[in-house]
Amino acid sequence: MKNNYAFDYGRIPEGVNFNTRLMVKLTADTNTKEVGKPLNIAVVLDRSGSMQGEPLHYVKMATKVLANQLNPDDRFSLTMYDSSIDTLIKPTLIRDMRSLDSVIDTIDAGGMTCLSGGYEKGCYDAKEYVSKDTITRVMLLTDGLANEGITNPDQLAQLASIQKKNGITTSTIGVGEGYDEFLLGRMAEYGGGSTYFIEDPDNAPSVFKEELGYLKSMAASQVLLTFKPKEKGLKFEQLNTYKKNTDESYLLGDFFSGQSKSILFEVALPPMTLGENICIGAVEIKYSNTAGDEITDESISMPITIDVVPEKIFHNEVPNKDVTLEAAFLLVARAKAESISLADNRKYDDAAELLDNYASLISNLNLDNDQLKDEVSDLRYRAQNMRQFKDDFYTSKEKKRMFYESDKMAKSEMISYERMKTRRKR
Repeated sequence: MKNNYAFDYGRIPEGVNFNTRLMVKLTADTNTKEVGKPLNIAVVLDRSGSMQGEPLHYVKMATKVLANQLNPDDRFSLTMYDSSIDTLIKPTLIRDMRSLDSVIDTIDAGGMTCLSGGYEKGCYDAKEYVSKDTITRVMLLTDGLANEGITNPDQLAQLASIQKKNGITTSTIGVGEGYDEFLLGRMAEYGGGSTYFIEDPDNAPSVFKEELGYLKSMAASQVLLTFKPKEKGLKFEQLNTYKKNTDESYLLGDFFSGQSKSILFEVALPPMTLGENICIGAVEIKYSNTAGDEITDESISMPITIDVVPEKIFHNEVPNKDVTLEAAFLLVARAKAESISLADNRKYDDAAELLDNYASLISNLNLDNDQLKDEVSDLRYRAQNMRQFKDDFYTSKEKKRMFYESDKMAKSEMISYERMKTRRKR
């Protein structure tokens, strides 16, 4: 795992309180083997009545695509849920699998949505084959709200957190417009996996392929990062939205081969005396390295230093463009998240004003980046449409688009972000 850090101001003025941003960037190693670690995949599918027709047809197709792309030493199971829970395929090695497609074809829709029951059964089946050298993932799919069993989002997220401790990570996939994106997003966040939005049923195979591609090229799992200040009086908070654990670590989740993720901290420094390379703390990183022949637990300690200079020298300091650009993208994510809260209460003019204000703030940074310019244009486009069309623009689909865009950008999942937008354009 490669690691580095940068401040937007790497030199700060002496003797005054000063705020600076610290960006820590992690890059996973490249896998040394063409075929990744054995997978233990448990698919948990919603077969409630609302899945009838195209949604269930494409989800069944996607499940076949997923299973047929697994390697002989991978293990696959399939749990179905509506009001009742059924294990359609028990955990089985792909090389021993028989008539998988025809079994999946028997699935019919009907009943309510006991999401918690289906999820717990899928995890129970997968748990038997959790091992140190296997990557275990539950893929939970639904198109509706949890209306039987455990329905509280906090309790469902805690279930996912418990399973993560058991060696089972959770990814969630929402279909259509009727499900709760915040619930599925929270379960994936606490479960250490990814969350997806299938806008149109025929997107299902490509979403399943994307998730499988990440699993096959997994290079680091359950990456935890902790910032431990040394300088007395230093305060900080993350500008991303990574889950913060009770031990003050941040869960950055899994990394596929060569993937980079960043976390940005707003750091408030107390008055400091002159000096070079003054250590203000350390970043501690823990993860499971899956890039080599064996899965090993690794840890890294990275000292964080900064220069303190006379104020007249600081006046010539220019902010680091990479750190400023990263902060700008996080402002885009924040703009979308905050506007959702306003629009949910039908305060469309307020939401539009907020989006326009963020767009102006980001534009005034004068960062020459084409992607950022596109994002600013998109904020203004959404502001105009919220102001003009209100309910007709802010549909359930639009809300979900904004939620997933904000979530992936705020968690540095930019490759998944771009793939999501490409599917939408197609």
